[in-house]
Amino acid sequence: MGLLWQDSSSYPLNAAYLSRPHNIRPGAGDHYLEPNAQLNGVVLKAGTIVPLFNGTVWKVYEFTGDVNIVALDVGSFQFGKDYYVYLCDDGSTSGLLLISLNSTVPSGYNANNSRKIGGFHYGRKRNSFTVSDITNNVVVPNSVWDLVHRPRCSPEGMVYIGNGVWVDIYLVSVSETITFSAGNGSPIITGTCKSTYNSVPLTGTEGLCGYNFVELAGRTGKRLLSYAEWLRAAWGSPQGNNSDNNNAWSATTNTSRQNTGYVNNATSLMNVIDCAGNIWEWLDEYTIRQDSTSWAWYDVMQGWNVGQQYLPNNIGVSQCISGGMWSDGARCGSRTIRLIDYPSTVSANCGSRFACDSL
Repeated sequence: MGLLWQDSSSYPLNAAYLSRPHNIRPGAGDHYLEPNAQLNGVVLKAGTIVPLFNGTVWKVYEFTGDVNIVALDVGSFQFGKDYYVYLCDDGSTSGLLLISLNSTVPSGYNANNSRKIGGFHYGRKRNSFTVSDITNNVVVPNSVWDLVHRPRCSPEGMVYIGNGVWVDIYLVSVSETITFSAGNGSPIITGTCKSTYNSVPLTGTEGLCGYNFVELAGRTGKRLLSYAEWLRAAWGSPQGNNSDNNNAWSATTNTSRQNTGYVNNATSLMNVIDCAGNIWEWLDEYTIRQDSTSWAWYDVMQGWNVGQQYLPNNIGVSQCISGGMWSDGARCGSRTIRLIDYPSTVSANCGSRFACDSL
């Protein structure tokens, strides 16, 4: 009988691996899933080890070579959807790797004989600064996540922009119904947001102010972007036009917001959509401003009345918004920023997208 185990890096189940807080050994060091070259699936990297408990015994699968995963459990890929990668115990010694639209288990398997090991968003990719150089119906490359490389929050509808930061692909829309403690702009009692394709982006039309978007972000483990992060996310997104909506939802004749992802060209090189135009985005950036109309606004909370006080020397606090709105034309862009009078503003043209740090 040969040697079964030794505390050495040459042995897959060495002590250093077994003592790790996560129980998957990633073949690429800090990740194990990557988009494949055709962007019609993902690659599980050589050297990855995945344990799976099938309800009776533990099985540990080692992948000694790269595995191209393109098989869907049922149906075909749908634009704007999130997909999940599973390792299934099909009775073989190698296991079965499947892609599924189902977020719990793939078709034909259950929680005991399958394990979710990653996922991705299927949608749109910008290839270059050329405004129309967009590829649709592909795995969004920087949306691929696994149990080692992922955001701390739920990863659906997000992309990695570097430096440990994940960002919503789409402007946030409602997930669970939003209710307020004391009317529009007051603290939120219930409600959450999501980043999804072809949804109505949330704004002050639903009664939300800057404070509320901070609350909503926190409810899903996310936060508002800084301006530096927003610049990175928006990098390469084309400037809007005055006379049409070819590059952004920006034509000066527009009268309202548009569903998320409507304009094909409105995609950044980070594959973040609608950075320019559609609606302004609240940022986690504040500044002191001095002008003739500055006010201090008391917080709006249950049991208190809304109040205001004129500040000495006309000094006030303003919050930054970015991107431009639906009728701002050529002023919409990937570096556009302005100040709004106060974060308690409930504005029909202001919404947001969220960010999250890596796990």
